[in-house]
Amino acid sequence: ITIDPVFKTGEVWIMDAHVRGPGYIASNVRDVLNNFTALGLAQYVSICSDYSWNVLSQWTGEEISLLFIDGAHYPDDLKADLEWTRLIAPGGFLVVDDWFKEIKEICLIYLSDKPFKLLHESTDAPTPEFCVTIFQRV
Repeated sequence: ITIDPVFKTGEVWIMDAHVRGPGYIASNVRDVLNNFTALGLAQYVSICSDYSWNVLSQWTGEEISLLFIDGAHYPDDLKADLEWTRLIAPGGFLVVDDWFKEIKEICLIYLSDKPFKLLHESTDAPTPEFCVTIFQRV
């Protein structure tokens, strides 16, 4: 999940279930891919056109160093996305976007018995969709 721009190692996986046919990439995923392309790092990006929980059930990769969740705002979907936290390596990070009250409650309850500490909680953005919260696995 982390790319070392000097040694050109690492990989980024993007899970997006908004598939509308072969070759379709949602505009937000296309924006991310364009950013990696501009940095000369597009070859390290893989796009999975599926729900994160389906990908997790088949995951054979290594531990991850950064998990960024910007998913659906439904409790069951968020809980399923949070299952990925078990793959975060010690010292790795969980970043949760859209820090709405409901998302905050679900995350804090889910992580309460797991080895994560809260590093940063956005509270000063004009609306929750501009807030990210960062946890670190200890």
